[in-house]
Amino acid sequence: MGDATAALAGASMQIAPILVDLEAPAAASTIDLTNQALQPASIQVRVFAWTQADGKEGLTPTNDVVASPPFATIASGAKLSIRVIRATQRPVKAEEAYRVVIDQLPEATGNGKAIVSMLLRQVLPVFFAAANRTPPEIAWSIQKTDKGYALFAHNSGDRRLRIVNAILILPDHRSIKMSSGLLGYVLGHSDMSWAIPGRAQGLVPGASATIHADGDMGVIVAKALVTRR
Repeated sequence: MGDATAALAGASMQIAPILVDLEAPAAASTIDLTNQALQPASIQVRVFAWTQADGKEGLTPTNDVVASPPFATIASGAKLSIRVIRATQRPVKAEEAYRVVIDQLPEATGNGKAIVSMLLRQVLPVFFAAANRTPPEIAWSIQKTDKGYALFAHNSGDRRLRIVNAILILPDHRSIKMSSGLLGYVLGHSDMSWAIPGRAQGLVPGASATIHADGDMGVIVAKALVTRR
């Protein structure tokens, strides 16, 4: 995945790679942006610490990792290299997770007014890891929520798990497609949840469903026990 590329909506901005994964002592990497539009593109680049708790994600501004330059204008057909640097001197423990957010800024007209157009955003995962990080270890469960049922994942390992093409097999053998493509990540020593779409019948406490998915560590086939909140 580190060699993959992504395009912002309308194929106007190509980005490579779409994930940064560095193992200590490495502390810096480069993200290349190519403007494929017919006009210049102004961008803002920000970095956030990425956390997951109680099944929800959080992004917090941070100075531990910085992106340079934070603002730039890329001419049509030109390429810009953004440096992502872990600035803190604190030793890496386990695996640290961040998000680099790249926003296209509105362009001003000759009279100083901004051009109204669809502004584009790309959010890239960035990981800094210790050499001795442990692999993901996921415990799956299904819980009743105020809006229905949700699939919960608790990761007691150091490394995150990326989950794609997820299908949930219910106790009555019906299949529910959780995602076509990326479902999401479970960060190390964190909890994440996803709403189960449709009518999930037969999910009584003590029953179990089966999750089938692809992960960046291989195929996922696991039981998800239905528990009380």
